[in-house]
Amino acid sequence: MFFFLQIIIPGLRLRTFDGLHLLFSSVIPLDTRPETTDIWNLAEAFGASCHSELTSEVTHLVAAKVTFLPLRHCLVLTSHRMIARHGEN
Repeated sequence: MFFFLQIIIPGLRLRTFDGLHLLFSSVIPLDTRPETTDIWNLAEAFGASCHSELTSEVTHLVAAKVTFLPLRHCLVLTSHRMIARHGEN
């Protein structure tokens, strides 16, 4: 049974965010390489593709500050308007 779970769970985990292209805004410190952060690696472990710049590929913006400029650009450039707030203050 344990061996079975070791095979099934990673596959299910990768499908969780499959097809999502995430941009983190004001979530990762500016002096940090984004791909070294826990949130970036966790999102990728669950199947997301993470981006460090807003492009037409980005489907979801994870923002710590709702008034931040990339949010406004995201709403103008894409038809996706789902916002996930990281770390409510």
